[in-house]
Amino acid sequence: MRVAHVAAGRFRISCGRGEDCVVACKTENGTPEGMNRVVGGYCPGTSVAAAATGRLDGLSYLLGVGAGTLLFAGAFPAIKGLYYAGEMGVQTLPGVLHLPYGLVVFAVVLMAVGGFAGATWVEHRRAATHEEE
Repeated sequence: MRVAHVAAGRFRISCGRGEDCVVACKTENGTPEGMNRVVGGYCPGTSVAAAATGRLDGLSYLLGVGAGTLLFAGAFPAIKGLYYAGEMGVQTLPGVLHLPYGLVVFAVVLMAVGGFAGATWVEHRRAATHEEE
């Protein structure tokens, strides 16, 4: 339904509440999760799909995510202070950078296109190197 509202121009992106920015929490969670995704090659959703198709690496990743979630839930009362440390309220990238929303979106799109173009260039270069061998 939201897609129809966006297409019709009746949904304002700014009407959402946003998520509170808690610097320590984002850093403490984001760093190991990002490393897990790079090393494991899975996000939680793709690990479910991999496990469902019988891949043991997907199953092990999924079990690790589950164990980490249970460990966090059990330790939360002890680390609650760290979880809320550095609370900054709702922050947006355009607000932090003091730039117009459209300009930030345009810059992010340019970075994504540049990243895809760079990855394609690296893949073609590697393929050419392997063909020469």
